Amino acid sequence: MAGVMKNTINLDHIRQITHSDFVGMAEEIGMFDDVQVKWTHITGNMNNRYKRIAVGPGKGIAGVIYKTGKPWTVENVSSEIPLPERHQYPILINEKIRSFIAVPIIQNGMPEGVILIGYRTPERVSKSLTMTYIKNIQKACKCELGGVHL
Repeated sequence: MAGVMKNTINLDHIRQITHSDFVGMAEEIGMFDDVQVKWTHITGNMNNRYKRIAVGPGKGIAGVIYKTGKPWTVENVSSEIPLPERHQYPILINEKIRSFIAVPIIQNGMPEGVILIGYRTPERVSKSLTMTYIKNIQKACKCELGGVHL
C-alpha cells in the first residue's frame, strides 16, 4: 500500500500548490489487532522525529483523520487545541506546526492514509481555503480525498 500511494501522490508538489511549510503522509501499518498509523513520507520536515510517531486509529492527527474519514482544518493551534491536549498530537510539537489541514486519502471507499499540510505560522489556512486546496490536490495526485464532492 505505501508504494502505491507514494507513486501517485507527490508531496513536494502539494507543498508548492498549498504554499505550506510541511506536508506529510501517514498510512496504516500492521494487521488485525495491532494496527497503527505512522507518518511514512514527509517533505519540509525540521527533523526525523516523525519516524518514531505511531498511533492507533483515533489517536493523534493521523489516527483521528484515519478513523473519521473527514478533513480537519485548524487555523490556529494555540486557540483551537487546548495546551493540555496538544501532547496528543506529537507531529504538531515536533514540527512546530501552528495551523494545518489534514485530509484522508480514500481507496475503495475507505480511508487508507492521511495527508497533513502544515504551516509554522498561525492563520495560514481557513475553512474556505481548505476546500480549494483539497480540490487542487485531488486533481494533481489523481487520488480521492475524503470530504470532497466534485
